[in-house]
Amino acid sequence: MSFAWGSQTSTRGLTFPYDRPLVDEFGIKGIPKTNLASSNDHGLSRFTPAGYTEIGTRSFWPNTNNQRTYQFNDTMFKSWGKHNIRFGGEFRREDIFRNAARFARGQFAFNREFTANPASRGTTADGMAEFMLGMASGGTIGNENGEYVVGSMLAGFVQDDWKVTPNLTVNLGLRYDIFFAPRFPDGRVSAFELDFGRLGAAVRLNQIRLAPNECNCENDTNNFAPRLGMAYKVTPKMVVRAGAGMIYARADSIQTQWARAQNQAPDFIEIGFGTLDRINSRLILKDGFPAVQLPATAVPGPNSVGVDAPQRFLPTQYSIQYFFDIQRELPFDTLVTIGYNGNGTRKMLGGLNYNIPYGIQPGPAPVNSLRLWPFYNAVNRQVPYGNLGYNGLITKVEKRFSKGLTFLMSYTWSHAIDNLDEVGNGEGTGSTYVWDRNQNRGSSLTDIRHMFVYSSTYELPFGKGKAFLGGANRVVDAFLGGWQLGGVFSKSTGEPFTVVSGGGLTNAGGADRPNRIRHGNLPGDQRTIDRWFDVGAFTLQPQYTYGNSGRNILFGPGVTNLDFSLAKYFAITERVRLQFRAEAFNASNTPAFGNPNVNITSPAVGTINSAGEPRRIQFGLKLLY
Repeated sequence: MSFAWGSQTSTRGLTFPYDRPLVDEFGIKGIPKTNLASSNDHGLSRFTPAGYTEIGTRSFWPNTNNQRTYQFNDTMFKSWGKHNIRFGGEFRREDIFRNAARFARGQFAFNREFTANPASRGTTADGMAEFMLGMASGGTIGNENGEYVVGSMLAGFVQDDWKVTPNLTVNLGLRYDIFFAPRFPDGRVSAFELDFGRLGAAVRLNQIRLAPNECNCENDTNNFAPRLGMAYKVTPKMVVRAGAGMIYARADSIQTQWARAQNQAPDFIEIGFGTLDRINSRLILKDGFPAVQLPATAVPGPNSVGVDAPQRFLPTQYSIQYFFDIQRELPFDTLVTIGYNGNGTRKMLGGLNYNIPYGIQPGPAPVNSLRLWPFYNAVNRQVPYGNLGYNGLITKVEKRFSKGLTFLMSYTWSHAIDNLDEVGNGEGTGSTYVWDRNQNRGSSLTDIRHMFVYSSTYELPFGKGKAFLGGANRVVDAFLGGWQLGGVFSKSTGEPFTVVSGGGLTNAGGADRPNRIRHGNLPGDQRTIDRWFDVGAFTLQPQYTYGNSGRNILFGPGVTNLDFSLAKYFAITERVRLQFRAEAFNASNTPAFGNPNVNITSPAVGTINSAGEPRRIQFGLKLLY
């Protein structure tokens, strides 16, 4: 048997025998075997000495994820005088099986605790020495984590395209969707139910375990979505269009958002054995792990785990979308469109920790001491509090391809507002008032107020069959003919950001924001990467008070970008051509700076220390036949 250093992420190329229980061969004690055969009949515990490459099998391996999707849909059409009617339906089922070893074979950490000089721990300890001594500073053991979940949906629709007059067409439609809450064919999952008192405060927390094929749910069956649209030809060269409609959609994650149960503690749990005094190890390698029971019947102790308490009924999130535009044909095969787009999205899911008391007021008492259930560090629930609104003015000029030229030029002036961080791009700062998300209402993280985009392709008028040098011989045409230019130019304003204070000054379980004493923007000619906004416009809020600064109130640097391409076609035969391409991304090498540091307690507040990709150039050849 060979022994390899490093982490492994798949069975391919593993030096650990797949079918051998190495934890037994190497004498690792205390590894539970009950109900963990699929993880513990192969591989080895993981050893992590600080400052060295770890050895052993990756803790989560094997990590099995299988998904099967079954879909049936059909549409029928009936033409009936001035009416063209379509109706149909769809059924879709998703079977998702997931199982990860997690820490079933155990993990030992050696973090420079016991070989250090107490007067100089950072420079005298050695993780490998503690590994060789078998004195672990910490470790984790747990059981496999996963579930078998089945989610399905059923939909039907009818649509009538009604030709009212030769110049007016009306579209009428209705769609119905039902997104069934996921069920669990194998059971093995649980939910914590909240009981509420007369004043709305949660007073009891009860765990229930689902039997096979249960969902612990009440389905939303009221998802009727009407549609209305119209197109009117004002003149042979001008058309007016308008429309509105509703769209229902299931939450993004079938397992963590839409399901009414989870595989969670104590049935699925990880138990840690960290050192308590930096002198005596709780884990001695030769002795292995202390005896534990997995699956567990209770959590290891107070403040050790968080649990999920989903509600049985979740309304389906929906969006109301509407638009109006006017399109006019101009000379030179050009179209101009001016329009208005908008949508309002409602009932989006967001997490809420019910273990933070409702209406908590800032004060010196630690938030953890005020928990409704002190035994748990969090009681999480998905709540449909998310709302988003978008409105935008859109203009577009489009030239259809003729005489070797086509282009599309568009400008959008818009504003998006919501009350939750709907995109996980790292910019979210959380809500100040945990229970009142309307206080978190502000510009969306994706709110780009102004966006201009121009894209074009132009075939140069030189060479065989072109306006110039059309009769050129093959040699001249090989050099001067067949060239094509293309590019995309875009310019947009920046993304919003939130100024924060940090440090837990408010002490009410939410985010910390400062007091805002003036606007905070700097004139354009004063903004630099060393001082992007007026830092003096924000001051630390007094301790145990809420700051008045809002969410996403300032904007970062805009982005200017030019992508350029140059292509040349070489005719080899009548049917075979060779294309040469030279492409430059961010051809002008204009920096795309990120947002500034937003924490007013940081020495680097207001400075920008990140940027996007620099100019990149690539060349290619393509054979077309």
